[in-house]
Amino acid sequence: MNSPLNKILTEYQKKRDTAFKDYLLRREQVYKKIPRIREIDEEISSIGIEKINEAFRLPEKCDLILDELKKRLESLKKEKYTIMKTHGLPQDYLTVQYECKDCQDTGYVNGTMCHCLKQALIENLYDLSHLRNILQYENFENFDLSLYSDLPFGDYPKSPRKNMENIYLDCIRFVNNFSNVKESLFFYGNSGLGKTFLSHCIAKDLIERGYTVIYQTVPNLVEMLRKAAFGEASEEAELINGCDLLIMDDLGTEPATAYSEQVIFNIINSRLLSEKKMLISTNFNLEEVVNTYPERICSRIFGNFRLYAFYGEDIRLKKVKVI
Repeated sequence: MNSPLNKILTEYQKKRDTAFKDYLLRREQVYKKIPRIREIDEEISSIGIEKINEAFRLPEKCDLILDELKKRLESLKKEKYTIMKTHGLPQDYLTVQYECKDCQDTGYVNGTMCHCLKQALIENLYDLSHLRNILQYENFENFDLSLYSDLPFGDYPKSPRKNMENIYLDCIRFVNNFSNVKESLFFYGNSGLGKTFLSHCIAKDLIERGYTVIYQTVPNLVEMLRKAAFGEASEEAELINGCDLLIMDDLGTEPATAYSEQVIFNIINSRLLSEKKMLISTNFNLEEVVNTYPERICSRIFGNFRLYAFYGEDIRLKKVKVI
């Protein structure tokens, strides 16, 4: 009962209970103020049973009886809503007001996890990764290109600033055209160059547009899926496979084991097969990626991701100097 899913479902039950109590309170208040509404509700409850019993006794008149029932119910409901409107009450005032109308705060629709439950689980993962507060200030509006030098850097054809300007604009296009974009993103280069910051920018904008986004470091993903294999966190595994965008940060910092390698391959391969997009970032250069990971992983990255090289001086040091 300590799993995130069970805790969230317990909260859902509390929400349903509260919604039903509120409904009963509103109904009692209306009944006292407008007795005719109580009479209509009682007649609606009783007439259905009476007519159905009558239809069973007289099967030859079943269609006629049910037609009469339908007309009478429509008449009663019309009278009820007219009275409520006269008293300034909305049509749904005497219904249970669930937070999520799709699943009625159960978390599931026809046996499938509702979007609201998925989002609740994702928010739980955000709390674990401390991402919620980070997204308040790491977003496109706060991305500062002036931190990058406009002078040539090494053998690169573009200055760090021009390179980052291109990457920044591509990230915005990625978000704006997310539903139609086919390729995933692969950020590589030394630490302190904005890879994680831009990942946060993309996550924030997509979340605000209603997409499901999971951000986790690769070591955390490996551990989560290890637990899922033993039935400890199956809901997290479902989200990793099914979210709209999976951001895998710090590739290369996970334990160098055959199990970690298999997990990484399974994640990338399964999401490619289901046409789900990813964003992977690493402090490795491409040569280190090739030397660290087997061909089956590298071929999927190089063949299905847009590669972005991050280079220049460590901007985190520049921020410290500015402060």
